[in-house]
Amino acid sequence: MLPVADLVIEPAYSRVVGIVEIWNRIETTLQAPAPAFSLPLGASEEAIGACERALGLAFPSDYRASVAIHDGTGRFLFDSCELGSLESVVRRFQLFADITREPPPISPSEWMRVSGPIRAQFWNPRWIPIARTTSADTILLDLDPPVGGLAGQVIHLTHEMSELHLVAPSFHAWLETFADDLDAGRYEIRVSNGDVMGLEKRA
Repeated sequence: MLPVADLVIEPAYSRVVGIVEIWNRIETTLQAPAPAFSLPLGASEEAIGACERALGLAFPSDYRASVAIHDGTGRFLFDSCELGSLESVVRRFQLFADITREPPPISPSEWMRVSGPIRAQFWNPRWIPIARTTSADTILLDLDPPVGGLAGQVIHLTHEMSELHLVAPSFHAWLETFADDLDAGRYEIRVSNGDVMGLEKRA
């Protein structure tokens, strides 16, 4: 865990302390029954900058802070999601750009079910694919919402690109909701050999 007091807070990281505290809560809760539980180290400033340049996008400050703490989760951790490493973010971004390069044979508005203030699109170059689910869906940061949406909101795109829905107003809110649910015992923590083997949200 990263001590909050050891961080140098810069203006661009408006939510750094909050993100550090949330990750500390998550790790403390999971290490209680699973002392061997650990997550990948954070990415360097150079690696984060290189990823932003590859995408042509600046990360929201809360997500940027999170990547500096843990470069992905390396496992399916919450909401049946695995937060991807920066390498996987670039790879998935390029994959989406490639498969949507040609105009679609059908309008997204005719094919997709959209729930929440999200543009009805198969792909938007201002979306950042930050996570995948166990069902191969994609979790994205939406930097180009329509009126009523918030830049940096978290959205869910199904693998067949037929549904888009709003998950959370920000990465910070999404991560904090998981920490709150974990603290409240809303997840069953499956442990083997001192490590977390899986999490299942209770009905």
